[in-house]
Amino acid sequence: SDPTLSTRVAAVARFVRDPFELLDVIVDADLRDQARALVVSHERVRRYLNAWGTHEICPYGSGVTFLFSGPSGTGKTLFARGLATHMDAALLAVSCADLPDEGTESVLRDVFAEARMRQAVVLFDECEALFGATSKKKSAGLNALDYYADGAVVLVSNHPEQLTPALERRILLHVPFERPTAA
Repeated sequence: SDPTLSTRVAAVARFVRDPFELLDVIVDADLRDQARALVVSHERVRRYLNAWGTHEICPYGSGVTFLFSGPSGTGKTLFARGLATHMDAALLAVSCADLPDEGTESVLRDVFAEARMRQAVVLFDECEALFGATSKKKSAGLNALDYYADGAVVLVSNHPEQLTPALERRILLHVPFERPTAA
């Protein structure tokens, strides 16, 4: 567990901060550029919304959410680490499989409070455990995602076909990862 995290958050998450760069990950250059541009434009839009007071009127739906999907070992988490480095932020990696069946909403509130205080990118690993079509936790996950407007969220899934369709409108960019082929 991470001694810098609250006890409840440390039970399901850990901080990752390292100098891993986006260019260190083998991924389609256009997708990498889209992810980078989305982060930059999101930060600019957030500044305007805060200056205009829009966030006070409509405090949800202004976060940026990515879905990185594909087989294990294809670079999804490394790309999230690179994205966090690009944003000069730590990565708060949450293991969705470790989220409790009871009290999920309050744990997610704590996770997002930690991320907000530390200006961290939130990564939900094995996100189908939280956002799966048959998950009992999906309502809590969707609500928490809607109200987190302070930064970036990366959903990582080996099985995107298992995710609830309600997640689709919340994802701004889906980056599919594939096993590299011999050149």
